[in-house]
Amino acid sequence: MKQGRVLTWFITFVLFAGVSVYMCLYIFDAFTNPFRTVSALLVDAEETYSAAGFFVREESVMPAQGGIFDVIPLEGERVGKGQLIATTYADKGALQAKKQLSDTERRMGELEFAVGYSSDAAQEALKLHGEITAAVMAIAENADSGEPHKTLAVMSGLRAMVYKKELATEKTEAVMGRLSELEAEREELKTRLRHASSGVYAKASGYFSHVVDGYEEILTPQMLPDVTVSELEALPKRRAEIPDGGYIGKMISGYKWYFLTSIPQADAEWITQDGRISVRFGRDYSGLAETQVERKGEPEGGRVVLVLSSTRGMDEISAVRRQEADIVRTSYSGIKVPKEALRILDDGSVGVYCVVAMQARFKKVEVIYEKDNYYLAAYTPGEDGALRPGDEIIVAARDLEDGKVISRG
Repeated sequence: MKQGRVLTWFITFVLFAGVSVYMCLYIFDAFTNPFRTVSALLVDAEETYSAAGFFVREESVMPAQGGIFDVIPLEGERVGKGQLIATTYADKGALQAKKQLSDTERRMGELEFAVGYSSDAAQEALKLHGEITAAVMAIAENADSGEPHKTLAVMSGLRAMVYKKELATEKTEAVMGRLSELEAEREELKTRLRHASSGVYAKASGYFSHVVDGYEEILTPQMLPDVTVSELEALPKRRAEIPDGGYIGKMISGYKWYFLTSIPQADAEWITQDGRISVRFGRDYSGLAETQVERKGEPEGGRVVLVLSSTRGMDEISAVRRQEADIVRTSYSGIKVPKEALRILDDGSVGVYCVVAMQARFKKVEVIYEKDNYYLAAYTPGEDGALRPGDEIIVAARDLEDGKVISRG
């Protein structure tokens, strides 16, 4: 009995020791075999130069004529010659009268819609009663949710339904009487405004901008052929002061805009007069701007003036003057390869190992661009055995060779 117990303990000890040794070897291998992979991705990369400069346009400011003005066009909106740009009011009372006039005309529209509505009176009265109840409940819900714009919209519809119900329940005279009152109120407000407001109209077609920044008389297309690096650097000191409320806005004529900047002479060697350059302006301009080189100036203090132009996207940059930009020298597209994954074989072949059917397979690559921590490899989809997006690239592993079975443990 005692001998059997000793045997049991011995077997247990041997099993425990075996499992412990296996676990230690597993953990040791995991730490000493840094197997790591990444998925191959098709990416774009650019070689760029940063530049800070000014947008230049053909601009004319629109001075305010006193009083209070209400500007109509949106920023960057295209307007036609003779189009109303703003209405100027003599005082706050006139502006309030204009708001009352808009409200009166809206109420008249609701009443006229109700008057023109005809159907079976009894059925409509019952139907409208339910709609009015639902609208009242919606107003209460919107008020609790803190969304006043929704409440106003529902209230407008509620008034129209009340008017229609009055008509459906033989209260036509009351509704028509209210309509007559509103017509009289509208005429009175128009008479008041006729002597207390005036319109400002566009003298020519173009883009309207709300922003007057003091550079309108300084940064003009006419100064671009002669501006020097030193004059460009001194521009902020020449900026005019803009009084509060002094201008309604400005008109931008034509479709062409310019970007005036200076860059290091060494970075401008590849730029040619009348050439084409892609520029990225960040969030103020969607996508790349394809521009033409209008002028490449003479070197001054190691820098050169650069004037670029385009006829696209004026509405996006109408309010922008000073801007940071990235001038794109070259664009690349290829498969991203971590630097530690690139391998050179004894025969000089350059490529990466990928996991294919649980085996390491060597795939040759052609490096077309280098960044700080990765290469771009040429993507050749028609070539057999080429590196493709989605391939599992081996970044780190021990004793790699073509055809070796991969153990991920």
